[in-house]
Amino acid sequence: MRLATLGWEGFRNLADGRVQFGPGRNVLVGPNGAGKTNLLEAICVLARGGSPRTARDQELVQWGRASFALAGRAEGERCFHLAAEYRGGRRFLLDGAEARPEEISPLLPVVLFHPADILLVQGGPVRRRRYLDRFLFQVRPDYRRWWDQYRRALEQRTAALQAPAGAADAALEPWECQLAEAGGRIIARRSEAALVLAEAASAILSHLGLRGAAMLYRPAAPGLAPVEGRIGEKEAAAVLAQGLARSRGVDRARGATQVGPHRDDLLLILEGREARRFASQGQQRSLALGLRLAELRCVEAGAGVAPLLLLDDVASELDRDRRRKLAELTPPHLQVFVTSAEGALEAGLEGARGADVRLFRVHDGEVRPG
Repeated sequence: MRLATLGWEGFRNLADGRVQFGPGRNVLVGPNGAGKTNLLEAICVLARGGSPRTARDQELVQWGRASFALAGRAEGERCFHLAAEYRGGRRFLLDGAEARPEEISPLLPVVLFHPADILLVQGGPVRRRRYLDRFLFQVRPDYRRWWDQYRRALEQRTAALQAPAGAADAALEPWECQLAEAGGRIIARRSEAALVLAEAASAILSHLGLRGAAMLYRPAAPGLAPVEGRIGEKEAAAVLAQGLARSRGVDRARGATQVGPHRDDLLLILEGREARRFASQGQQRSLALGLRLAELRCVEAGAGVAPLLLLDDVASELDRDRRRKLAELTPPHLQVFVTSAEGALEAGLEGARGADVRLFRVHDGEVRPG
């Protein structure tokens, strides 16, 4: 698939506008703070149903405005129009009819590489959980429903735990049943995703010079050890139900639920040791790049359509050798969007096929063909 056009109003610092993208590499050039990253963010909001930078839609609205609106046309095996807007609440449209994000994201999947990706390796578990979840949102449309159900049940159980008098076991049990059911499905899907991504990452990381790499999915449930394989839904649900019941006393004391997928992790192993603690900075950067490239391959295989590849400021994050390898490992049929500072245009063009490059100048929120 490709995004043929994108229009926006009231979004971040971007002056209202509309552009037509090329089918190959689209290079956004401009100084820092001009709005290049905001344009990539707009693509994510339209295609994914959410921003990679914030969960608060209000933060996407331009200063002094009350709302934002995005619209685009996608072309490929199927052509369709997308729209996203925030007017006190979010709303998405697919060919003029209201749609949910889980209906849209498999149609126009997006893989984003940005400077903070090294935190996939260096940072805490939340970033690695988000990596698995965003992959699954695009290849398993039913996954978001179970994820939403789990989140709502978790909020209710947490509220009951934090009640002044504390909740009796009978008050916790209904929420625990929902947590076990939805959580079991989440664990099963995540374990499957980790296995698929690890298989794809193996050859990629070898090309990047990393050998002996592994990914182990670690559920936060007693009785479920870190695994390099699939975990069954029923097994996970049963272990979760038992773990939640046993942890009620500790959970009441802490006012939070200690067991469940909201505390899972994805362990990244390099030469038998945890990469977050023992890998060098260069190894960590290569590992983060390998994770994104594995995601790229698996999203296309899982969704059945070519994803958009968004590369934000690769010159600041990757040295020339890694940029060259990124170009070598990027399938030539993908539509690519890359941001570049004016002094680093060469990095934005690296690996591009000359006839397929379209240049855009971004300055003070204005986006113009270059």
